[in-house]
Amino acid sequence: LKGAAASIGFKRVAHFAHLMEDLFEHYLSNGSSLSEGAITTLRDGAYLVEDLLQPTLSDEVEERARSVDRALRGLIGPMQPAEIIAPGEASGPVSSASGPATQDLLRLPQSDIDQLINHVGEIVINRASLERHVTGLSEMLSELDLSTRRLKRAVRSIETRLMPSQPTGSQQAVAHRAPYADFDPLEMDRYSVIYEVSRELEELAADNTDIASKLHYLTDEIDASLLRERRLTTDLQRDLIATRLVSFAELETRLRRIVHRTAQDLDKSATLEIDGLDTQIDKTIRDALLEPLTHLLRNAVDHGLEPAARRDELGKNPQGTIHLTFTRERGRVVIRLTDDGRGVDLAAIQQKAEALGLIKDGKLSSQQDLLGLLFKESFSTAEVVTETSGRGLGLAIVQRALSELKGTIRVSSETGKGTMFTLSVPVTLAITRALYVRCAGQLLAVPLDQVLSVIRITAAELERIHRDNTFRFEGRLLGVQDLRSFLGSGRLANEQAYGLVIDIDAQAEMILVDGLAGIHDVVVKPLGNHLKRVHGVIGGTISGEGRVILILDINEILGGQSIVSVDQQSQSSALTAVTSRPQPLRVLVVDDSVSVRRVIGSVLERYGWNIDSAKDGIEALEQLNQARPDVVLLDIEMPRMNGYELLSRIRANPQFHDLPVVFLTSRAARKHRDRADQLNAQGYLVKPYSEGELIDTLQQAVSGP
Repeated sequence: LKGAAASIGFKRVAHFAHLMEDLFEHYLSNGSSLSEGAITTLRDGAYLVEDLLQPTLSDEVEERARSVDRALRGLIGPMQPAEIIAPGEASGPVSSASGPATQDLLRLPQSDIDQLINHVGEIVINRASLERHVTGLSEMLSELDLSTRRLKRAVRSIETRLMPSQPTGSQQAVAHRAPYADFDPLEMDRYSVIYEVSRELEELAADNTDIASKLHYLTDEIDASLLRERRLTTDLQRDLIATRLVSFAELETRLRRIVHRTAQDLDKSATLEIDGLDTQIDKTIRDALLEPLTHLLRNAVDHGLEPAARRDELGKNPQGTIHLTFTRERGRVVIRLTDDGRGVDLAAIQQKAEALGLIKDGKLSSQQDLLGLLFKESFSTAEVVTETSGRGLGLAIVQRALSELKGTIRVSSETGKGTMFTLSVPVTLAITRALYVRCAGQLLAVPLDQVLSVIRITAAELERIHRDNTFRFEGRLLGVQDLRSFLGSGRLANEQAYGLVIDIDAQAEMILVDGLAGIHDVVVKPLGNHLKRVHGVIGGTISGEGRVILILDINEILGGQSIVSVDQQSQSSALTAVTSRPQPLRVLVVDDSVSVRRVIGSVLERYGWNIDSAKDGIEALEQLNQARPDVVLLDIEMPRMNGYELLSRIRANPQFHDLPVVFLTSRAARKHRDRADQLNAQGYLVKPYSEGELIDTLQQAVSGP
């Protein structure tokens, strides 16, 4: 490195390589082993050399250059390189020499590759359209064959029923006396009009048969051409996507540097072991994973690993170990990050949650709920704010990044033995295979890499599923969710259904659908910024007939954005109590806007709440007489009976005078709020509102002051 860098003008790289070489020679000549300080300085020098190759250098890099220079000189002592390059001198080449390339390479911007993949996606969509047209042609040929057979049967019927095999002489004489007066009736066959028509129909049937035969041949040729085109498109698609696939090996140095620097800053000793660096993934996904991996590695060193002295007391190796593994599993890349530290401190999480008001009345939360709090916004158990941790970010940024990549994260922990985070992301987000399903009159797509099995559900099994919400599959009891409930439709009422066994991070559940519509290659297209945050939807695709089909995010539908588990024998039995999640409520939504009722209903149903709706006060009173809700969410301005009038009627009725009522309106004036307070409303929300604010207000209204 020293000689090569000097020859092309990277003088500062050559300078630090020279210093590091001299340090090795110094220890070698003395016959002594490298000290810990020397190893740390050499490692810092290696990281610095990499940074010096960047086009522009930050002030932080310049400061480290001066620090590493002083440290290397201090270790070497009087033995100094002949040429000294000032830290501020330019690190780039003064002149460059060009040599013959060993291989011809073509560099393209990633945007060009993305554009080519988009074009391939359009070809896939167009191919699906052609396949649909060929299928339609085949169906029309089948109908033509049937029509030709019917025509032949009609001709035979005419021949056998309406016409004798040979016309009689008297008939010929009557019908053709004038034209054939000079012939004896027995000397020439003379045919009736019906006979001539039947012959014409028979010839027409023969022509149809010939045309159908040629069309069948043409259809077979088109099918063969489409098959070849499908293979070529698949190969082109695979090769183009392969150009975007890169391994994790390029991140190795950066990941090791993160662990080393964090351990150095915290005065800890840690080593990083990495397996599966050759696992390939889409470059855009790999680059987006760097930030969450950085956060998890820093957390592992800071929160996971104990100080060397404490590890020695516990009988552990003073140097902590972090293991990072990359594997490819069923069309997804799974990343497992494990440390051999203390494990998650559930007591500290409980204490922090109580301090933030996330857990009230001194109730203890379950282990899974406590681990789930790690992914909550602004939740951190660090007592001191440092550059490493305690900035209030917690693991929320990790979950947010994975959500953008349509990935998942799980955490498991065992006290005294360590913690493991399991991340799962798709290999690529460009083109994928999907299973088309029908549900509640809609055609939807489910990513095939998440479908473990498809089961036909009988009427008896469907009845048991609706009763128990479980299904036994290969010795396992699976939780079941009806996709109709996610779509806001009623329960499946068919005599049979289909169950999709979904495998996400080695955890299986089943989703019920009405029917199946085949497996297809789908081009994942974004829904645009205005629909970017649609719950349970990855994106959309276009079918062969030009129809937009939504691609479902099964992980979000199953509520698994942060799946958590823990070794139950590893924690104190005191932490085994009730959960602080919102309990299901029955909410009556009263608003004259259909869209408002639908949006609010969709939000609340995601929490498992039961929703009733009414378009004005009169209809709301009718709903109240049928079933009492837990809380009423009420607009002010409505036809027939407005919100204030309805609330007055509710308070005047002894049966409902204590019913919680929350206003949701666009009126933010003080007088409107005062009027609501006079009528004893339990809450007042102004549009626009946040989802969390809506849920919290309804919960507080039900629980009371």
